[in-house]
Amino acid sequence: MPATTTDDNLPPFIPFSKPSAPLAYTSSPWQLLRSDFITFIHLLPSIFSIITPWRPWPTGFYDELYPSPGNVFSVFNHVILFITQSFFILSTPLWLLFPVWMVALYVFVFVLLNKMFCYFLNGAQGTFESNPAVLKQLGAHADEEWIFINGVAVGRHWMQANIDRLSLTFQRPVRGAHNRTSGILFDVIQCLIERTFDYCTNDVRICYEILRVAMLSPVNKVVLILHSQGGIQGGLIVDWLLEQLSQEKLSKLEIYTFGCAANHFNNPRVSAKPTAKHPTASAISYIEHYANERDFVSRWGILHSINPLPAVAKSKAMKTEALAAAGGEVGIETGKARGGYQGRVFQVPESGHLMNQHYLDRLFPLDKKLREVTFEEGGVWDMHVHFGDDEGQEDPEHPEKFVRVSDARYPFTSFDLPSKKGETSLHLSMTPITAPSNGELAVETDADEISKAPREVAGLKVQDLSRLYMYVNGGSPPDSPIESRRSVTF
Repeated sequence: MPATTTDDNLPPFIPFSKPSAPLAYTSSPWQLLRSDFITFIHLLPSIFSIITPWRPWPTGFYDELYPSPGNVFSVFNHVILFITQSFFILSTPLWLLFPVWMVALYVFVFVLLNKMFCYFLNGAQGTFESNPAVLKQLGAHADEEWIFINGVAVGRHWMQANIDRLSLTFQRPVRGAHNRTSGILFDVIQCLIERTFDYCTNDVRICYEILRVAMLSPVNKVVLILHSQGGIQGGLIVDWLLEQLSQEKLSKLEIYTFGCAANHFNNPRVSAKPTAKHPTASAISYIEHYANERDFVSRWGILHSINPLPAVAKSKAMKTEALAAAGGEVGIETGKARGGYQGRVFQVPESGHLMNQHYLDRLFPLDKKLREVTFEEGGVWDMHVHFGDDEGQEDPEHPEKFVRVSDARYPFTSFDLPSKKGETSLHLSMTPITAPSNGELAVETDADEISKAPREVAGLKVQDLSRLYMYVNGGSPPDSPIESRRSVTF
């Protein structure tokens, strides 16, 4: 059964107190740092949503909080690091009271101890390979390369559990490019530096080289999976790849993120003049983001970046201002908007930030023998979807929990600007819709029909819109041509 939680056990949902849009990721790094810090403090009451709920542990030893020896050892080391790092940071004002040599000795001893405990967590490996024992058929999908970049506070034990769970879920070998942990507090500081200064740490540079080599290899497809801080690093890596690789190589890439902490994700158009029939011929084939709406990191990262207002704005002026502040270009006449965050977003009505326990266990529940994914009625993939302008509305036919779906490039799906014949409106209508054999929805219509067609999307479920779903248990979604990569236009 999919892991569920009752509303009574959920951490508090902290709304933004005022209708302020996030800064463009190209803004002054000091302004970005200030904005990130303010948002962090505002959301701080919900910080424990990162690790809640503690239970259940439907996949046992794969779950991060399951009381296995490896998990207990990891948690113990993180507790030690958290205490020592907190003391070190709080003690910095007292350094003025002691001689320089004594402060230097204190810093040296702390750094030595910190590195020792981090080594206990990380080990010496920089890359990991998934356990081939979880695969039913070795050698299958040899023309694909799957790479995972982990998030905050993940050492070698949790890294191995993450890639093994991914390999079991999708029945492909998965290589882990290890974003080594320095302890929770120092990892958060590193996130702020990477996000606001676009600074590529040594881990980012190593992961970039791993991904670049995969992109240049003769494989037909490269799938990049990112979690948490890995989303920040993945976004920086994508920026480099867009500069270095040809479109032929970039077209191999697909990206899927979970609890993404990044403040931007670029995916430029192949053509500067998109047409109504082919609105988003983008450099990277597919990008999908999955975010728990009560996950502290998701709210600080992707959900804040694509939902700059506490609710859908009531006026065109507010919408235009918000989109512009989010890094987009808003053209009233052309009806175009391009922001700094690309890809389809699935906002799941759950809490928790842990990769296996809070994301994979809910999205891809395993059977009792932990051998394959088994979907049951009532799980996330069976939930109906609402679109971005359905905030606060309830579907009388489907009053149960739902997943909100939006296009990160166009967060306001009800942004109704007047459109003239031959121009595309800011948010294209979702009909007429065709349903190809791959289970996706495709828009194929003339420009003057786009803004007139009604939105007939009632009854759609997550499984109808997610491409990642089609990889489960070794499945393979058919590849569509570059002009049809964006299957639903919001």
